[in-house]
Amino acid sequence: MKERVLVDKKRLIKQKFRLREIKRLEDRISIIDISLSGPAGMKISDMPRSQQPFDKLSFLVQEKMEKERKLEKLYPIFKNESIEIISAINDIEKLDQPQRGERVLSDFQTILRLYYLEDKSWEEILEVLNLDSSNDSNLRNIHRWHGKALKFLLKAQSS
Repeated sequence: MKERVLVDKKRLIKQKFRLREIKRLEDRISIIDISLSGPAGMKISDMPRSQQPFDKLSFLVQEKMEKERKLEKLYPIFKNESIEIISAINDIEKLDQPQRGERVLSDFQTILRLYYLEDKSWEEILEVLNLDSSNDSNLRNIHRWHGKALKFLLKAQSS
């Protein structure tokens, strides 16, 4: 049986950047698709034509293929890593609920899932937790809870 590698903050951050890269590549591919689907109208200009014409269409097709290859390599890595991270986050619920404190373990799991696997902002996470994001104390609290969530994550994996 394969031994699980520890899911720590560094690994979570890598996953968050993978997600951002996937989104960036998908956005660029959709922009290229729009460019390729539009009419290649004639440009009317009184400027002389270049002696070395630039083939924009083949350049865009080549760029799209390159981006799609990168996505094909990135998707499986992202998917496998997400499975391991979700499993580690789910292990938090096996811990005993803290005696003191205003948050329950499921809130810490939610914070980790939203921040690292869905790339949500702190304000969006506060909305999910039904807290006012304009309140500075809530913004400070979410950072503190994030730190606690990381500690619970490490504790759950070591037990």
